Amino acid sequence: MTNSRRKFTAEQKTAIVRRYLKGKESIATIAEELSIQPTQIHQRVAVVMEENVRAKKPMGTSSRRLGPFTIFAAGFSTT
Repeated sequence: MTNSRRKFTAEQKTAIVRRYLKGKESIATIAEELSIQPTQIHQRVAVVMEENVRAKKPMGTSSRRLGPFTIFAAGFSTT
């Protein structure tokens, strides 16, 4: 008998992270429901948070100054 690995799409991964970030369910609860290890969710949350931090920093030509304000071309929302 061979065990095939399940592959989650980007949309599924995003939905899992959003469920956790809403604060209504614990990682353990979500992991048990999906039959995955909690570390997989922890790692995905860490990736999303890092991407969020990078998206908010001005990089090269992706931001421009308008008087005292800086406009950023990139952004991320968890809502």
